[in-house]
Amino acid sequence: MAKIRAIGNKGHIDKLSLSKGNLITAAIARGFKYLESVEWMWLWCSVTRTAMREVLTVPNLRTLDVLEIRHPGQLQNTELAESLIAFRANHYMSEVDLLAVSKFPVLEELGAQNSAISETSLTAILEMPYLQNIDLEGTGFDDKMAKTMSHVDRIKKLDLGATRLTGKGLKYLMWYETTYFPRSMGK
Repeated sequence: MAKIRAIGNKGHIDKLSLSKGNLITAAIARGFKYLESVEWMWLWCSVTRTAMREVLTVPNLRTLDVLEIRHPGQLQNTELAESLIAFRANHYMSEVDLLAVSKFPVLEELGAQNSAISETSLTAILEMPYLQNIDLEGTGFDDKMAKTMSHVDRIKKLDLGATRLTGKGLKYLMWYETTYFPRSMGK
């Protein structure tokens, strides 16, 4: 905690990267209260759900990258992350986590690779008013979910690699091509 306090004494931080470290627990994350302001936090390590409660209250946090969210605890305080516009978590987000993520007030970009997406959590995510970019690579995203997504016209970037999407589901998403990549652009 002394190291985090020393970092916090330096004032605003544009980008704070923590990598190759051990698990960030709630006890460690409580030290983040000493950070005056961080714009981009890159936690390239495992973080417990309980620790995430502290991470999400870091002032002025706009971008948060997390390698892996783990037990124990439940993801909470997402509604308090009032300036967070980009959240990317690469491993192990559960359906309950995704439902909590859908409460981020101004999120524009969501990276939820390898998460346990469901029709319920997808619907909640798609109701986020500012969301424009979604990465669901390696999830159980399927044709039915594609049909659900086809009714949302504000998504500008969508990554669905290594999902269960087939050609049938892709047809539901073809409006992306005509909306954002008109044929005239290629000529």
